[in-house]
Amino acid sequence: MKIRLLAALAAVVMISACGHESGSGIAVLDLDAIASATGQDEEIARRAQAGSDELAAQLEALVAQLDKEIEEKRAELGPGATEEQLAEISAAAQQQFTDSQNFARQQATQLRNNLIQQFIDQVRPIAAEIAERKGASAILTESPALFWHDADMDLTDEVIAEVRARGISLDSLLDDDDEIDVPVQ
Repeated sequence: MKIRLLAALAAVVMISACGHESGSGIAVLDLDAIASATGQDEEIARRAQAGSDELAAQLEALVAQLDKEIEEKRAELGPGATEEQLAEISAAAQQQFTDSQNFARQQATQLRNNLIQQFIDQVRPIAAEIAERKGASAILTESPALFWHDADMDLTDEVIAEVRARGISLDSLLDDDDEIDVPVQ
């Protein structure tokens, strides 16, 4: 808590001390507002949900596969199988499913983070150009730690206009790395 408070106070001191001299100001940018105004927040959510849905389908297929493997192993053991042997088979399958489920969660989170980062990477040079024109030497993103800023140094609306003018969207951002990995089997 003290570290966050000190960081916030340092940011306020820097903003207050910098003024509007060429190259000495700090600009502010609200990435959430940009994503919302350009529809990219919905696109990120849609693609993240599609990835989660794909992972859920893969997990369902894994459950069917594991059920089949359990039945095959039970058949191999025959009617003389002990409760302990049957419990081991079930426990191994459950562990494999749990591992796959955890991996799927990590993949879904990674996909969402990748989409957000790609959006930020597209916005960054646009924001930098506008900040330089306004004489700013740094850009802070809107956050709870930033409790005041000069509205003249808020780049959000100008960045939104430029993102729209350039037609930036996630369709233009996607890489081949946005594939969903198959959960561990």
